[in-house]
Amino acid sequence: MKDGTSKSVKGLVINNRWGIDKREELSSFFLTHTPTGMLVTNARTQKALRELVNRPDMIEEDDPKKIAIAVGKFWNERSWQG
Repeated sequence: MKDGTSKSVKGLVINNRWGIDKREELSSFFLTHTPTGMLVTNARTQKALRELVNRPDMIEEDDPKKIAIAVGKFWNERSWQG
């Protein structure tokens, strides 16, 4: 986190680089880039986030700018529905 602390949550780890978790206080699933701890996006369904991380432009990506572009393309293809 920005203040140097870490937060542990229960969820699913995909390819040792993407974490999907559901926060109890919110009704959404969150996608995190685990090497950096960066929150990437959220969706109403876990299925949407699994589809996102299995795209060829996301599987091994570490550049935040390229991740943001891939996420934008993904949501535009789905008409911004999670």
